[in-house]
Amino acid sequence: MKPVRRLTLVICLAVVTPVTLASSGTPRILPFELSDVKLSDTSVQARAASLNHEYLFMLDPERLLWTFRNNAGLPAPGLPYQGTWEDVNCEVRGQFIGHYLTALSYAYLSTGNTTAQQRVHYIVGDLIKVQEALGGGYLSAFPSEHFD
Repeated sequence: MKPVRRLTLVICLAVVTPVTLASSGTPRILPFELSDVKLSDTSVQARAASLNHEYLFMLDPERLLWTFRNNAGLPAPGLPYQGTWEDVNCEVRGQFIGHYLTALSYAYLSTGNTTAQQRVHYIVGDLIKVQEALGGGYLSAFPSEHFD
């Protein structure tokens, strides 16, 4: 049997087993913290995580926040990302930042990387400023008129 199939089998058992055992009234699987999971330094998963973290820190928060700030009439230093989801003409601009914040949060929770945590705090802090400038609880990289 190939290792991939074994891994698949283990995953399937982990998903199916709690459903069948839950009826006994005794939980068999308990939640755990991401920081409790340690990857072997030489594993493919550790290398993938490392590459993901490199990518996360390669992205510029100022450029990701540009369309939000611009929409709120706040100073928007630098340039927005162009030819991407964050392009000022893209109809899904601003959406990526939610995925980015999630990825940074998972990076912090799984590794304790304080740079990831600081970046989340910085971006969320700036989004709060944008929301306050727009008023009424609205927060978007689009003018509210787009939704009228």
